[in-house]
Amino acid sequence: MDFIPTDLSCEADAPAALLRLLHGARREAVSCSEIAVAVSQAWDIAGPERHAIAQLAEQADRSGLRNRYHNPAHTRDVLLSWITLATLHQGLPPHGRVELDRAALAAGLMAALGHDLGHDGTFDGGGAADARVKFRLEEIAATRAAAIAADCGAGGAAFLVAAILATDTVDGYAALRRQGHSPMQTVASDVHPGLAALADPVCWLIAAMLHDADLMASAGLSAAEYDYQAALVSQERGGPPETAAAAAERFFGVIARDGFYSPAGAAFAPCFRALRALALRCREGGYESLAATAAALDGGWPEKA
Repeated sequence: MDFIPTDLSCEADAPAALLRLLHGARREAVSCSEIAVAVSQAWDIAGPERHAIAQLAEQADRSGLRNRYHNPAHTRDVLLSWITLATLHQGLPPHGRVELDRAALAAGLMAALGHDLGHDGTFDGGGAADARVKFRLEEIAATRAAAIAADCGAGGAAFLVAAILATDTVDGYAALRRQGHSPMQTVASDVHPGLAALADPVCWLIAAMLHDADLMASAGLSAAEYDYQAALVSQERGGPPETAAAAAERFFGVIARDGFYSPAGAAFAPCFRALRALALRCREGGYESLAATAAALDGGWPEKA
């Protein structure tokens, strides 16, 4: 299958194109390694960076095998979503666009492949503020990914580390959001020193697209896809089962409340707004899933999505 979407004649095509890509990869049990080889070749990434991408893909295919959600399938989804965003970005009007050269594309691929290396299937205290350890899982992943890149002689380590650290859903997201509002400013040292590279607009863009890609399959495509991913997250979290409305409220109201950050992520904003509206209707109507909520609305989206 073609791992770089070619049917993006307009931004409105992006959600459907990505959904087809994700479903095809899931159906054919495509590995991260297969995608890494194909995309490195298509984007003409060579040398140490290509080697590092291959090594990271091999590790990603073995990381989190016991996890229901943070496993190789999730990393593959994030990788394909990041590739889609990068493809969209390169098609944006050149005026004011931050350019992604081969080095930047390689750094983004490495970050997507390495962003959950070593994930142990826990959620840092289940989300309780007093139990949460800032950047715990992200530091594990960033350290391992940077070491692999260094062993291969690849560049871009600072961008790789910053992008992965920025996937921390509280402090990482906040730093990424704040940096987006204040480009070229130094990130506060009390957040995390590894985030300093976000002051570079290319690094910020790589990290913003990783943030968006990490949320994309759950938050920007379809009600059925959200339900599928939410069930996996629930199984991995363990504990008392949440209602569909409670889980959706936590996801859309807390984790993904700001939507997508990157310019290319705007193509997925309409679907995100529609899904967030469905989450509200799900709570109001007590439905068992977002798909059931959509069906109750005659199979469509809320009128004011």
